[in-house]
Amino acid sequence: MLSQTRASNPAVGKDLVLDFVVSNVGQVTASNVVLSEPIPAGSTYVWASPGCTLASSTVTCNFGSMPIFTSHAARVVVRPLALGPLVSTATVSATEPESTPYNNSNTLNMAVSSTPAGVPVFRYRLYSPVTLEHHFTTDLNEYTVLGSNGNWNMEGAIGKVLDNPGVYNGVQATPYYRLYNTSNNWHHWTSDPNEYYTLVQFANWSAEGVDGYILPTTTTNATPLYRLLYPFVAGLHHWTTDANEYNTLIGSYGWIGEGGSGFVIQTGAPPGGGG
Repeated sequence: MLSQTRASNPAVGKDLVLDFVVSNVGQVTASNVVLSEPIPAGSTYVWASPGCTLASSTVTCNFGSMPIFTSHAARVVVRPLALGPLVSTATVSATEPESTPYNNSNTLNMAVSSTPAGVPVFRYRLYSPVTLEHHFTTDLNEYTVLGSNGNWNMEGAIGKVLDNPGVYNGVQATPYYRLYNTSNNWHHWTSDPNEYYTLVQFANWSAEGVDGYILPTTTTNATPLYRLLYPFVAGLHHWTTDANEYNTLIGSYGWIGEGGSGFVIQTGAPPGGGG
């Protein structure tokens, strides 16, 4: 038996999470159980659960043998590209003959809604001498509230990102994801959807969605956003748009440079254009 649900309503340019559950409600163990999910027309592939693979525009998840009354879950993330209907049709198969084949296919009919055009918004940086964490946010209220409680130092804006999917000076912006680690109370940011959706499979990571849209390549009025790892405190990362800070932390303080996470818009740059 196959069921399918969505985590949110589909919108142009935003990730759509599709969750599948395959269950053996038959009389015998099912062998060579395979879930197949063609990428819906009008969308692009973003991510699939570990153990699933993408080939010829179809995600395939191999579950092997499934005893009766057992279930497996899988997740596929796609990104709608335009307004209109979006249809997700998944199927599950096994070696054994199926007595109730009607429940081995599931179709989800959806309507993709529009998304406001992305505009540049400030991205603020704070530092906590208590947790040793730098924190970043596009939420001015979060910035001012944290900065007023005595545990955070406000360090100003370090650039701009788009608040929705869009194009800046000819470059299509991509999601910049934010997570929270409940074990050490740190936040983490990444432009890598595989890193984001893989980390949230672990119990100590909470998904906090998209913290703005950054540029994957440079353009006029863009500046690199660097990422570093501190090897002496497990999991501690840092992000900066200051090349001197980046190089000094590497050369003088033992940080490991992880290169660029993408590009942000310079603080004083004009709005840009292109959608």
